[in-house]
Amino acid sequence: MINKVLLENCVRISRFLIPRYLFYSIFATAILLIDLIFLKPVVLTREYFFFTVATAMFVVIFCYETVKVWAKGSL
Repeated sequence: MINKVLLENCVRISRFLIPRYLFYSIFATAILLIDLIFLKPVVLTREYFFFTVATAMFVVIFCYETVKVWAKGSL
């Protein structure tokens, strides 16, 4: 029962336990970098600005949650 609670929000790869938020933060960071590098508009539009800010907020939130789980020491 304890192992199930411990592994509920984690992925086990070999001997390592990785919080699921790490995968979310990597995905959100990749989306943000693709947006900033490849999808730059010629004229800054309201939609592009909103998308970029929202994606940056997702990156910050997911990175915060990952660090919080690792700092908690439950892994």
